[in-house]
Amino acid sequence: MSIPTKYDWKKLEDFCSTVLENAGVSKENARIVATSLIEADLRGVDSHGVVRTAIYLERIERGMINPNATVTITSDSDSAVLVDGNNNFGSVVGTKALEIALEKAKRSGVALIGVKHSNHFGTGAYYAKKAIEKDIILLVLSNASQTMPPTGGVRPFIGTNPLA
Repeated sequence: MSIPTKYDWKKLEDFCSTVLENAGVSKENARIVATSLIEADLRGVDSHGVVRTAIYLERIERGMINPNATVTITSDSDSAVLVDGNNNFGSVVGTKALEIALEKAKRSGVALIGVKHSNHFGTGAYYAKKAIEKDIILLVLSNASQTMPPTGGVRPFIGTNPLA
């Protein structure tokens, strides 16, 4: 039986942020991504934690993530917004979408935010917790890759879509 290795999570967060900055990610965006990864690990969701750093770096190299893209609003009303992430990190796009949602919900009582052209956004709980801290109810939904067949099916058709 092995004893789990313990790390100072703050130092690990700083390390991840520095690694991302060295790959050309802005300091602000690197911190958002690193914080999202650490939060997942601290909650015990290792599949969405620091282990994803290497995957994200590879996606930057392959042009799948544009770490310098500006997140834009393509449609806006009193309580609904469509956000275009322009292929930036999912956690950066998600954080921007959350900020908009919280502002709209406080003003209008409810908000619906859609996101397109984004990437892996981490755990839905990361965003839900931030809303809870502001006394706002948030429902987080996302699409997912086809990884499992429907009951009785033979080919993957359904994703394990997160709901938080």
